[in-house]
Amino acid sequence: ELLADALVRYSASDAGIDTGNLRDDLVQVYGHSYGIGNHVIQAAMQEILSNVRQHLDWLEQFVPGRITQRRAAARALFDRALARGEIAPPAELNLVMDLVPALLLHGFNTRGQKVSRASIARCVDGVLMPLLHAGGGHGR
Repeated sequence: ELLADALVRYSASDAGIDTGNLRDDLVQVYGHSYGIGNHVIQAAMQEILSNVRQHLDWLEQFVPGRITQRRAAARALFDRALARGEIAPPAELNLVMDLVPALLLHGFNTRGQKVSRASIARCVDGVLMPLLHAGGGHGR
């Protein structure tokens, strides 16, 4: 119940992130989503990552909308970047939006890498932004 209460009160949609560029927005919103800078939320997210299947079922039951909120916050960043002309529309936006969380989960579960601002930035800088710019987008 304590975990559910903490997650309900700590939503990515509450972060109000708009740095003016997609790269920095993504690093900040994913940092917020994974609780970087808030030891309680970060510990909760590390616990969820440790047994993601069990916890995702639990989250959907006890914290409805948590995943939908996180996804909507990320989608808003991409929509703003598209409106600014910073990136071209990716053919598979849903797949693109799944990349950073998938890479973070993989690193955590296969190599024991804790989610940090640096690991988030590596995923965004090394995979996501080059992929988006390869499709014809401009900007950073």
